[in-house]
Amino acid sequence: MAERAAGIGGRIAVVVAVPSTLAPTRELLAECIASSPRDSTLIESPCVDAWTLFEAGDTEGYLDVIAAHARQTADHADVILLAQARRSSG
Repeated sequence: MAERAAGIGGRIAVVVAVPSTLAPTRELLAECIASSPRDSTLIESPCVDAWTLFEAGDTEGYLDVIAAHARQTADHADVILLAQARRSSG
């Protein structure tokens, strides 16, 4: 997803619901941007209020908040990249 976003270029918004996903996503995207011929600008777009809903088991509410946030972000971005949180295996 990072390679595709960098290939499109422009203003790339990274939407995160979990703050810990921002740094690794930013680093991966920076590597992809560096190897892309397109000019890109990274826009950090946290949506951390959504994670509380996810943790409470309100998947529909979580998705609604993320979708609304992405729609608002779209006004200021050419590409929206959704950072992915991983559950720990331990």
